[in-house]
Amino acid sequence: MPTKNTTGQNQALVRETNIRLILNQFKSHDMSTSDVANFFHLSNSGAKKIIDEILQTDILVSAPESPQKRKGRRPNTLTLNSDYGILVIIDFFSNELLCCDICGKTLYMQKMHYLYEVNNADIVSISENIKKILADRFSEKRLLSIAIVFVGKIHPDSCDIYMSHLFSRCTLNLKDYFSKEFSVPVTIKNNLHFAIIAEQEFGCLIHSNAPYCYLNVGAGITSAFLINDRLYMGATGLAGELGFNISLDAKLPYSDYVDFRAIDNKLLQALSEGTPSMISKRCPDPKDIHYRDIVDCFLLGDPLINEIVMNAAYNLGIILKNLIELMDFDTIILSGNILDFGEKYFDKVLETVRSFNYTQHKIVKSQLGNSAAQLGAIELARSIVFDTIINERKSN
Repeated sequence: MPTKNTTGQNQALVRETNIRLILNQFKSHDMSTSDVANFFHLSNSGAKKIIDEILQTDILVSAPESPQKRKGRRPNTLTLNSDYGILVIIDFFSNELLCCDICGKTLYMQKMHYLYEVNNADIVSISENIKKILADRFSEKRLLSIAIVFVGKIHPDSCDIYMSHLFSRCTLNLKDYFSKEFSVPVTIKNNLHFAIIAEQEFGCLIHSNAPYCYLNVGAGITSAFLINDRLYMGATGLAGELGFNISLDAKLPYSDYVDFRAIDNKLLQALSEGTPSMISKRCPDPKDIHYRDIVDCFLLGDPLINEIVMNAAYNLGIILKNLIELMDFDTIILSGNILDFGEKYFDKVLETVRSFNYTQHKIVKSQLGNSAAQLGAIELARSIVFDTIINERKSN
């Protein structure tokens, strides 16, 4: 709810807060001035003053007219101006390049092309390709901001690369490089950091001070945290890298118990010892086994794979229990290919966590799936634009 002026309050800060809150509502709702007044419990004159100030930026326009539903004067409904400018999303997680409008609608998408690792020449090529796309397709619209979905870990302040197999041959600071090339604000975050923001804005989380954890299990295990409604990455950006932590009982990384690599390794070991499995008929050469083959045979009830997968589910439940004990997360969101094993797998994870009577916390599946990182990137790219507008108004 917008802040109202009281004696002693900083009026500039109040104005800044109100503009941000109202702009955030326009992300999901078209509203008239009276709608704003009613929604935020403001006087009509107070709401009009804020709306008039926002209208000076051209980010709001009149919404298309709809059939009149009642007699009398129709209020002027406002909406975000889709022609205000372009957001560019460079998604190294999905290997896609997107151009979106300020409403979050994708206007253009293109696959990016590089080999197994991204080097400096690839970054330069991506930059030149973005310039060409903007010139050919969006020459009449300005570029507003860029969001980069990174795979690996970067320093939260300097954005220097810490850990990333994909970027092991890249020496460029991506944020600095794209900022200089395009002269617009750039945000860069790990794909899970964007994903948990998307779950908060569009998925299964809500804005609150409760701590949340987003856990991804696939070919590895890692996580992202929201604490006090803000991303927590730690002093060096490594917070949430569970796959590199060491289990106290066996001196092995957590991922060696729960992820697809662990399941695949245990399966290959059992097959080498002659344990029967229907996957041997599907894939006579064990080197040809793909994770989808393992999932399919599990869903068909193969005894060997069932034992291996359910043991992995139990181990994941123990990890979730440990996370709850460590941080008392209100909600843990599970994501990743591991969920392809279905309800039986998920129920085993829940059963394991619930076997400790003090861990009645929420364990839920991601509502946004593989689209979460891109949605979070679009959200933060748009938030940068709102911040720019507010800062420009502040300086006036």
